[in-house]
Amino acid sequence: MATRAVVYFLFNHSKFYWNLNIQSAQSIKKCMPDIRTHLIAPDNERLRKQIEPWIDEFTIVEKMTEERATPWPRKFEELIKLNYDQMMFLDSDTYMVEPCYELFDMLDHFDVVSTLEHHYVTGSSKIPISFPQLNLGMFLWNKTEELDMLFQQTADMVRKRKKGSDQPYFRVALYHSKIRYAVVPWEYNCHYKYPGYLFSTAKIIHSDSSSLGLPADEKILNKRAYPDYPPYKRIYDGERLYLLKKRIARRTSPLEMVEMIPYRGPDAKS
Repeated sequence: MATRAVVYFLFNHSKFYWNLNIQSAQSIKKCMPDIRTHLIAPDNERLRKQIEPWIDEFTIVEKMTEERATPWPRKFEELIKLNYDQMMFLDSDTYMVEPCYELFDMLDHFDVVSTLEHHYVTGSSKIPISFPQLNLGMFLWNKTEELDMLFQQTADMVRKRKKGSDQPYFRVALYHSKIRYAVVPWEYNCHYKYPGYLFSTAKIIHSDSSSLGLPADEKILNKRAYPDYPPYKRIYDGERLYLLKKRIARRTSPLEMVEMIPYRGPDAKS
């Protein structure tokens, strides 16, 4: 049976992100207790003791600056060193709502699984603008030589350019590879500080700037518009969630809103 793990990466001693990581790791252990958790981070005895109950393995690295050209290449180079068969990377500011074993199951057919990036740049004029940019705050991959090469190529490009994020360069490396990748719905990476939509339950939510907190935001994002109907069409614009009515008549009938709920800013409900 394949070994599976959820992997995190912290590059400094920011208590804000360590606390978010504790919350995220707790949600993983609640939803998928048999999946191992692995944290790559600088050593800090006090912070490490706080997160230890929910982390199975640690990789200790030196504290890094916040310049993007420093931590992101190192992240990929540390991921290359891991020896699990199948891995999911999660940003610290994520929260798992329901088990997501189906994401790991997709790695039996694909080598990379992720969602589309909401806020993206094309990254290279030599690549068709139609080729997607993936969000690397949640992605899964198989441990293969091809993926190790892809990660190293991404790290090399980020380090050479010394600007921007890792996602545009991952897009370039992926385009020139033969790797099979799959894009899954935003329910598996609901990055709701950007505009987007949901058709079913958000299983992994993602935000570092919530005014309410991730568990509270989840209750808003997954609110049922109808007591006898599952979460239906919902549109979020970065500050508000719009619950839409069911179309019972013709599909050409106009969309109607059931409710609008602020989740960020002065009008957000506490």
